[in-house]
Amino acid sequence: MFIAEPMFWFVLALILAAIEIEIEGKQGWAEKMPTWYRTTGFFGKLYGLVMNGKPLTGYHLFMTIFTVMIFHVPFFSGTKWSVSAELSTLAIYFVWCAVWDYLWFVLNPYYGVRNFKRQNIWWHTKSYWILNLFPLDYVIGLGLESKSLPKRIRIPHNEKRGN
Repeated sequence: MFIAEPMFWFVLALILAAIEIEIEGKQGWAEKMPTWYRTTGFFGKLYGLVMNGKPLTGYHLFMTIFTVMIFHVPFFSGTKWSVSAELSTLAIYFVWCAVWDYLWFVLNPYYGVRNFKRQNIWWHTKSYWILNLFPLDYVIGLGLESKSLPKRIRIPHNEKRGN
């Protein structure tokens, strides 16, 4: 099960990246989509602060809610909720988001690995990049997961109620 669950999350990231590429094409961060953008107001500013200046869009708001809900399905399917299990789930989610985002670039014929550079991606220009290779956001997600991983011998979703 330890290999099956990460593979499931990878395939889900792959599928969602492919769907987003079909929707957005070369225009990332919902730039040309018929959705609203917020950079002002309390929520627009808060989102921009947390997301390194990226605008809050209707598309990203609902996609975030959707994907967070997917990660929480086990808690509604028999897995006992705890603060520890929640933090572990969120840590896995943040790593998954970095993988999902990176796959969007790798699979997108308008970008690819070669064009995965700060100057080519307007929505990542305000992010700090590690050695000009990838945004700090990705490292933060990995850092959260690395704090959680040693505490887990098995994925917390395997802990069923009543055990």
